[in-house]
Amino acid sequence: MEQLEELYNAVVRGKPLFHDGKLGMSTLEVCLAIIQSARERREILLTHQVAVPSEYAGDLKVPYLETRQSAGVF
Repeated sequence: MEQLEELYNAVVRGKPLFHDGKLGMSTLEVCLAIIQSARERREILLTHQVAVPSEYAGDLKVPYLETRQSAGVF
């Protein structure tokens, strides 16, 4: 649902679109590499990875990592 709101805001309000084709390609590459790595039992080189724009990641919450950080693991 969030991606649809993001698309709407990009088209109607001219806001930045973070989930673009490049990000989709990099996500698909990771998924396929996980499967290939499991089958072949080796590391798979990723070649289509892109950086997430800093504006997008600024408020990204990852509960598992936040719990580990507060416990002093990281």
